[in-house]
Amino acid sequence: MKNISIWVVVFFAAATLPANAAIYTVTTNADSGAGSLREAITAANASAGPHTINFDADYTINIVTVLPTINVGTTITIEGNGWDRTIIDGGNPIANNAGVQAFIIEGSLTLDGVGIQNCYSTWGPGAVQVEGTGSFLFLNSRAEANTSGFYGGAVYSEGSAVVQGSLITGNQAYQGGGMYFNDAAIVEDTTVSANIATFSATAQPSLGGGGITNRRGVLTVRRSLIQGNQADNGDGGGIQTWSSAAQTTVENSTFDGNTATDGGAISCKYIGSASLVGVTVTGNSGSLGGGIYCPDAELEGSIVYRNSAASGPDIWGAVESLGYNLIGSTTGATINGSTTGNLIGVDPLFGPLADNGGPTMTRALPVGSPAIDTGPPGCGGLTTDQRGYPRPSDGDSSGTDECDIGAYEYTTLIFGDGFESGDTTRWSHTVP
Repeated sequence: MKNISIWVVVFFAAATLPANAAIYTVTTNADSGAGSLREAITAANASAGPHTINFDADYTINIVTVLPTINVGTTITIEGNGWDRTIIDGGNPIANNAGVQAFIIEGSLTLDGVGIQNCYSTWGPGAVQVEGTGSFLFLNSRAEANTSGFYGGAVYSEGSAVVQGSLITGNQAYQGGGMYFNDAAIVEDTTVSANIATFSATAQPSLGGGGITNRRGVLTVRRSLIQGNQADNGDGGGIQTWSSAAQTTVENSTFDGNTATDGGAISCKYIGSASLVGVTVTGNSGSLGGGIYCPDAELEGSIVYRNSAASGPDIWGAVESLGYNLIGSTTGATINGSTTGNLIGVDPLFGPLADNGGPTMTRALPVGSPAIDTGPPGCGGLTTDQRGYPRPSDGDSSGTDECDIGAYEYTTLIFGDGFESGDTTRWSHTVP
């Protein structure tokens, strides 16, 4: 009966999948041999695909050496059962310096519902290395406790990368404690937390970028939480933008509790540029610019409040205002551009970081917050807040939908998709 079932699966795949595509099922937690993940990748590498690798049960796979390189021209999707149920373990509890890297990508790899942990590399990235020819999608997955002695604790990418609906936490590297991008990258609906840029082998300080380093690419961060990351003796506790070619755009996101020497939340002190729209920056700290240290930064509809530093608690140096920002302190800052709608020295009254709906934690605005309905007309082009709730909303019950300042849009709606409005185009589901 077992052989008959196998032939049925093969026939179905051949009838429905593109030429050269196949489905491989992992049936063991062994590092190698029949039914292993290593064997499945090797088989998939034999042709272009696209190929899918799935799992017949929940496995923690302890790898002894790096998995087979994803070949140029090969497309593979590894579909796990969930980031705490399908786990690839490199064998290195942090500071043990004895584990292995997980993936080298020259072709195309998607990881969906997978956890990668305890991976290690002395000179390469801790867990995932994306070459210039490669593309990487990290979906609904977790990278935790991975270590690099150089760049990118969890991910280092020379190619294209998308991180979506995922958790990047507790990783460390010399630069880019969580992730290091050298090319186009998108981070959406993701929490980047408790990553560290450090260099413990000598007294030399790190190069910064506790959570993320954008070396020379176009980085876009949307609806994400950048929390509790640290750059030891370096800049950019949350995000570091590190060269003139690097452009970082952050929308509908929260920086909370990140620390660095300069630019506790975000830095582009070595040139580079940053644009923040509908962002909340609070509780971050540094010596210069507890919140922001970026000579080429634009702010629109954002809250920068209650950060701390020896100089420039919220902002150090010049920033370009596009209006409708709430800034706690302008000591050490020069606010250029439009000051229309800016609120200075005003408490937004937001609550603690909490699960207020959506994929990541936020700081909610309470009734009476001065940030409610005082944001930019058109919400700076945003149509939702960090939680995915609709913007604008009638937060002050004036009868007119208006935008809020920061990453959270106050709403009296029970349903985040606007069910009560009667506008079916905003509903998440309809029944024929």
